Amino acid sequence: MIGFTHKDAAIIAIKKFTEDTAQKQQERVAKDIQERDAILTAGQTPAILFEIYEGIVTTPEVIAFAKELRKKHPDYKFGINTDCEISLRLHARLYHELWVYREGEHYALGRIGYRYTGAKLSRHLTSGDEPKLWFVVSRKIKNNKYSDTRWQYNAQISKDFDKIVKASEKYLRAYAAHEVSDLTKEEFTLRMRSTLSTAERDLRNTQHSGADLTSGEWVTEFRTMLAKGYEFAYPKVRDKVQEIVMRYDEAATLKARPISGYHIQTSAPKWGDTEQHVYITEYNRLQTGSPDALPPVRYAVSSLPEDIKGKLAVVMMLTDGKHVDGVGYRINEDQYWVMKDTE
Repeated sequence: MIGFTHKDAAIIAIKKFTEDTAQKQQERVAKDIQERDAILTAGQTPAILFEIYEGIVTTPEVIAFAKELRKKHPDYKFGINTDCEISLRLHARLYHELWVYREGEHYALGRIGYRYTGAKLSRHLTSGDEPKLWFVVSRKIKNNKYSDTRWQYNAQISKDFDKIVKASEKYLRAYAAHEVSDLTKEEFTLRMRSTLSTAERDLRNTQHSGADLTSGEWVTEFRTMLAKGYEFAYPKVRDKVQEIVMRYDEAATLKARPISGYHIQTSAPKWGDTEQHVYITEYNRLQTGSPDALPPVRYAVSSLPEDIKGKLAVVMMLTDGKHVDGVGYRINEDQYWVMKDTE
């Protein structure tokens, strides 16, 4: 398993997976709880100790870790996805690690957990007998004791609980505005070019069987015919020629349109602020794949340039993940992209 990928850290996906898993495993979890409680009532110790934390079946050690972090950070929330280590020794899936995130952000801060962290399993150990350690996983960690192809490369690991809690304070960090803009710029570019894909598809659909009437030379001839007032014997042929020229020009215009934009992230109030501020990162020539990026600039909302303010107002009214061609794209309530006006 790899250590830390930004795609897996997307909060919207973590929340959905957590909710879906809790719903799907309701009956299995209920059966596990019933069997565990029956063993406890009989005065015995269950072979596997587990608890339910925010709908997630996990271990008491992981819950203790989460609760300790929440003492200092009441806004911390916890979730799971397929990147989290599991055991299948219960009817439900038992999770040994959790993602840590905060509402209003796009990416999670990192993962925490308690499990076997070695690179190899000894053949003398059976499942459940492996020595377990505390760990925190973060994009900010580079553990050179391990290969960068292993998950431990992005992990701080310790047998000391207090030490790992302290490490979590250091490494569980929110993504800065420039990180989010850099990681979401390709999605913004694709969405702003989606109309081009539609236009090119419409152009292909006007092609007459047997000849590529949408190629450049045919369109040039058609354009000349129309400009000189050529009299078509059949109105349907004239209409088709006009449609081909229109579709060709539409696709060419969109293909030539530069994709430049601003990533906008709301900013937490700083001392002395009397109004909402945002961080804006400007990108130029996104369609080239090697865009020019300027450093983030912090603006008061009232001082935003009018072209940005108007488009931002439109994008803010969208639901998460939606876009308006030529205007912008809403990631979530705190993250937006808007198109830059072309000169």
